Amino acid sequence: RWRKCYESTKSNLPDEVAKLFARSHLPAQDIHAAREMLQGIRQVFRQELQTEPWMDPSTRTLAVDKLDNMFIEVGHGKWQDYDFEVEPSAFLNNTNNAKRWIIQRAISRLSEPVDRERWGSMDPTQVDGSYARQVNGVFVPGGLLQRPFFDFSYPAPRNYGSVGCLMGHEFTHGFDDVGRRYDANGRMHNWWNP
Repeated sequence: RWRKCYESTKSNLPDEVAKLFARSHLPAQDIHAAREMLQGIRQVFRQELQTEPWMDPSTRTLAVDKLDNMFIEVGHGKWQDYDFEVEPSAFLNNTNNAKRWIIQRAISRLSEPVDRERWGSMDPTQVDGSYARQVNGVFVPGGLLQRPFFDFSYPAPRNYGSVGCLMGHEFTHGFDDVGRRYDANGRMHNWWNP
């Protein structure tokens, strides 16, 4: 029963569940340390791109631009404000209100500019990272920044060897056989010359 309640709440109010997680398990020092580590990885990746002899010079320039324009979100994104009422003993009504709000919010986003930093289906409690080619961004959820994988107090080599290698891997998706079809702004565009 507890799992069903948790899954239902997480499905209908994901940011409220994520806020509880972030307050309890995601210290600001971990977010800061992870951001710094990711910027360091990006710098090394940039140096490597600038010296790759097999890349065409124009492709190399565009690849560096794409890497420079790639944004990094760590821990969690902007919190949603749910503007519907939740009643303590009205499970079905609460579920219906939440689903209605989710659908209305999705429809309203169709007429808005793309929010590149919106987490979408990525959940801050997930133990995973991702690269989103349509927005050219790397997302590092707070769930990944937990012991034994990561802690700001760990020696740098330990953090680089665990979470750092996963995030470096996510950067490469911007330049793999699928990611190379999207430009620095996430638009489908063949910018890669052999």
